[in-house]
Amino acid sequence: MNQICFKPNYLLGFIIIFTLIFVIAIVFLLVWPDKKEKSIKVVYPEQPIPKQEINLNSRSEEYPEKRYVGPRDYDAQAREVGFIYNNDSRFVLFETRRGNKYYYHTIDDSRKGIRIIIESNNNRELFDNDDINIPELSSTPFKIKLYEHVGSRYNPFVY
Repeated sequence: MNQICFKPNYLLGFIIIFTLIFVIAIVFLLVWPDKKEKSIKVVYPEQPIPKQEINLNSRSEEYPEKRYVGPRDYDAQAREVGFIYNNDSRFVLFETRRGNKYYYHTIDDSRKGIRIIIESNNNRELFDNDDINIPELSSTPFKIKLYEHVGSRYNPFVY
């Protein structure tokens, strides 16, 4: 009597499964790039873009004149430096410094907080007890009281 007996051969099964996975991966890698390339559309313009010649030796209206932009100050933000007062009212004083010029403003008591510019002679720095006139706020002059500044402040114009 002849019996046919199949002995389990694990090594042969592992080789067959590994070969199938390898073949599927190769087919996938060969077919996948073709699908990506087919999805890309190249659009050409109907008319070619004309080349523009630029003459660097002549100044024309195409090139605006260069404007001088002053030095960039780190201290160009408005900051609260004190307050102004008279017999009737008191307001916060803000300072913005650009180079060696000082710009001052205050904010009124209204709900909107309207900014009111304070004019100084030639944008000079204001000091304690200086008198300033602000007709928008009051007919009587205001006195300036500056807060004490703790620490040093960089001034590029003092050597």
